[in-house]
Amino acid sequence: MLPQAVILVAGRGRRLLPQTRTNPKCLIPIGRGTILVHQLNNLRTLGFEDVVIVCGFGADRVRATASEFKRDLHIQFVVNEHYSIGDNLISLWLTRNILRDSFVLINGDNLFHPEILELLTRSANRCCLMINRKSCYDDDDMKVKTKDNRIVRIGKTLDPRSVDAESVGIMKFTSDAVDVLKVCLDEIVSTDPATDCCYLNAVQQMIDGNYEVGYSDVGDLPWADVDTLEDLNFVRTHFSHFTSPQWLEAV
Repeated sequence: MLPQAVILVAGRGRRLLPQTRTNPKCLIPIGRGTILVHQLNNLRTLGFEDVVIVCGFGADRVRATASEFKRDLHIQFVVNEHYSIGDNLISLWLTRNILRDSFVLINGDNLFHPEILELLTRSANRCCLMINRKSCYDDDDMKVKTKDNRIVRIGKTLDPRSVDAESVGIMKFTSDAVDVLKVCLDEIVSTDPATDCCYLNAVQQMIDGNYEVGYSDVGDLPWADVDTLEDLNFVRTHFSHFTSPQWLEAV
């Protein structure tokens, strides 16, 4: 059985204004749908059944869009009322009581080829982050340093010269990795209930506690974070690269 899927779409995406004046960025039109529609189509086509969506800004619109998939997907909604003052760690923390013992985590601004999810589900790592390697990295990249087939550091503020990959924004947690993650999330939130950090801070805490976090390289499979108008123009121009014939037949 495939794992549960958790999608974090609470944020508005202010860098994409005016596109996000009334809609969260997961509902920006791209190709024949929106980012959220493409993600749910990927999950449905690959055989996922159980989905948790954490929404915030434009929650009613998110619910309405996701309801189109209710025949094929069992979707639960969690609302992050504090989406405007924090990053996505709180969004993930809010799901802690409904997380199954195996789940994949997807950033809500991520457009990706469906085979990336297939690679992730096949990984033998109990905790696995999808990564991408390139020749250089910039300040906006969620940078990753690897060693001996595992991740040792992750964060945007890492020195670009010291890293060898970037996060794709898609992860898998299975077995005891789920329990360890919950402990780290609880510790961060109990220390600072208004924390505005990213859930990858909890993953770094897992690593610092000697929990092995593995990775899988997406290789040439296309993906993109849609954070800026430049990103949006890129994915709209090259949308066909993010799909496969099998996926298109399912739309």
